[in-house]
Amino acid sequence: MKPNQKWLKLKTKNAYLNTDIFAIFPDLNSFVPGSISSFEDFSEASVKKDFEGFSGELITYDEFFETLMPDYENKGLFYKALFKLDCFTLKNKKIYNWFSIKNKDEIYIFGCSQDFTTYNIPIFRLFGEAEERSLKKAVLKLEEKGFELE
Repeated sequence: MKPNQKWLKLKTKNAYLNTDIFAIFPDLNSFVPGSISSFEDFSEASVKKDFEGFSGELITYDEFFETLMPDYENKGLFYKALFKLDCFTLKNKKIYNWFSIKNKDEIYIFGCSQDFTTYNIPIFRLFGEAEERSLKKAVLKLEEKGFELE
């Protein structure tokens, strides 16, 4: 395991541990996320939550901008997949919004007059909000669930 690496691959899984928020992400280069039209009202049923042995939840606004947006801007691990998908659904408390990474300064509501396909990225959070987080604790939690890092 390399120190200060943001994306750590899970052994034998198409999934990564992000060390900024300590959450498991599907490998976006091979995972086919659920989607919904921006013209519709958001439906939780459109989120494909299960991936590689994890049952995730929709990524939040803050989590996306802390993890995937920098990856896109720096042409990182998931750059091509993010560029291809373009529009994403984000959870912000109990409100769902969508936006395009190519126009990141504008956040839209569902049911508006613009019709785009928005993609729903699930993540599995290793820690609750009040839990102390560290890479060491994340590795232990993964091992308890039978997963290892490469």
